[in-house]
Amino acid sequence: MSTSQTLEIYKVLQKYFKNEEDAYSVVSDLEKIIDKKFEEKKSELASKQDLNVVKQDLKQDLNDLKIDVVTRIETSKTDTIKWMFIFWIGQLAATAGIIFAFLNAFLKK
Repeated sequence: MSTSQTLEIYKVLQKYFKNEEDAYSVVSDLEKIIDKKFEEKKSELASKQDLNVVKQDLKQDLNDLKIDVVTRIETSKTDTIKWMFIFWIGQLAATAGIIFAFLNAFLKK
């Protein structure tokens, strides 16, 4: 607890206690309780250093994910282009076959 907070509590308690020693004793006991609670919870609290480590880990994970997504998109584009060419070759063969059939039918007459 900060000194200013302790002083504020002390001033408030002076109103309710007849002597200053009792007020000081209560403030002192409150400080001990608060400090003990803080020490118990200290391991559960994250420091700025802990948060920076987590932040760096998240940045690295996002960067890795970005690289993975870009790689998958590039692979997908490559596969799409490959299948487009296969489709175009099939269409070209079908069109050539139809033209050949028409030419054969008209030239035999």
